[in-house]
Amino acid sequence: MIKMEAKNPLVTVAVATYNSSRTVCATLESIKRQTYPYIELIISDDASTDDTVEVCNEWLIKNKDRFVGTNIITVTNNTGVAANSNRIVQSINGVYYKGIAGDDCLLDDCIEKNVKYIEGKPEVAVLFSKCYLFCNKNNQNVRIGEMPSQYGIDMLAMPAEQQKIVLYYGLFIPTPTFFMRTSLFDKFRYDERYDAFEDLPFFTKLTEHGIKLYYMDEYTVMYRIEDSVSHPSVKLENERMWISYNKYFYDNTLDKIKHAYPEIYRYKKARIMLADFRLYVLNNKNTKINHLLSFLFRQFLKKSLSIDERDIINLVRKYTHGNIEK
Repeated sequence: MIKMEAKNPLVTVAVATYNSSRTVCATLESIKRQTYPYIELIISDDASTDDTVEVCNEWLIKNKDRFVGTNIITVTNNTGVAANSNRIVQSINGVYYKGIAGDDCLLDDCIEKNVKYIEGKPEVAVLFSKCYLFCNKNNQNVRIGEMPSQYGIDMLAMPAEQQKIVLYYGLFIPTPTFFMRTSLFDKFRYDERYDAFEDLPFFTKLTEHGIKLYYMDEYTVMYRIEDSVSHPSVKLENERMWISYNKYFYDNTLDKIKHAYPEIYRYKKARIMLADFRLYVLNNKNTKINHLLSFLFRQFLKKSLSIDERDIINLVRKYTHGNIEK
């Protein structure tokens, strides 16, 4: 390992793959194109059943000289995204960490922008930014949106105490843009009890320990939202993910919000009811009758149980008014 000068900190970019052979080369090429030179590349594959590992090995043979160091991690049994992420953590040598799924892409100056923002700001340990949403149409990558929403930006401007409550509610933040100091991994790891998703438990745990999530107003990532490993086009089709999410709520969130934040609790229960209804009663099929039944069910819930993203921001401020440092 080459020792980097303080002004040139090593950044570990880690690619988590599972059956990603169709998209992973584009991901790797986006890392190769980074304007920031001091990068360690780690690929961790979660027992793909296609030729993802072979594709990655071939690419590394041709391109490994671009990086300060490279590593590819493989296992024989699929363990889920949380365990795959922890295997990456055990191999990190960089001062900073940037994770990416094997079907997303970094914009060319992603790492440079993140390092420039975070260097000299010891209070910033976790940093998010903006990303473009894209899908592939007629063999062309087409931008179809961006995130975070304004409510996500509002959330990232809050103190950690307020961010924690918003995460209890489940407001989505731009996880693909996540950039952090690797020193946090000395204390925090991904929770492998919830194998189908890793981000919400991890970020919630950070905010519960008073670690604020920061925001940089720059575009850094292209996030694929078509049907893919990291983002199924209809997420509830991924029953494994929903079971993990449900279990996480009942294990870690329900008792924390039931009495302290009753409006959020009622919303979460209603949201789970609706999701269960779509998945197990309607079989989550894209038909007109199922859309109608789902709509009617939503209307029923809205009578007393539903709150939107704007409401949750105001509600969290109300809950914590006068109880936190400004």
